[in-house]
Amino acid sequence: MTAAPADAMPPWYAKGLAFQCGQCGGCCEGPGFVWVTPEEVVAIAAHVGLSTDEFARRHVRRIGPRLSLREKADFTCEFWNAGCSIYAARPRQCRTFPFWSTYLESEATWEKVRARCPGVGRGPTYDAVAIAALAGGAGSTQSSAPRGGCCGSGE
Repeated sequence: MTAAPADAMPPWYAKGLAFQCGQCGGCCEGPGFVWVTPEEVVAIAAHVGLSTDEFARRHVRRIGPRLSLREKADFTCEFWNAGCSIYAARPRQCRTFPFWSTYLESEATWEKVRARCPGVGRGPTYDAVAIAALAGGAGSTQSSAPRGGCCGSGE
């Protein structure tokens, strides 16, 4: 990894950002894709007690060259039912929400997420190093709520 120049401006979130998932499901509802890797398909299949092939037939679809979890007719993730039934094995996209690079572009984009997700601005503060790791797909946010915790809507 290349070091930033000494005079580089720190990111706008240099002092950190607070987030605590309440498992409200807002980010699990609505149109969109939940991208999964083949490795994540294997892990989720094991978590739900299905063979990888059976899980893929039932719950995965191909979108161009990528794989996505299927959703219900109302676009809610198949694994959302007043709580995430695969939370322990959830894919990277879910583990790193809301610390996605598109949401970290500016304070304005972050505020749009805050308006839809009641967990943004609450709970522990993630420092800039942790945020960068999450934005790069490493690590995981944590939930403080039991299944079906808080309410609200998100991404």
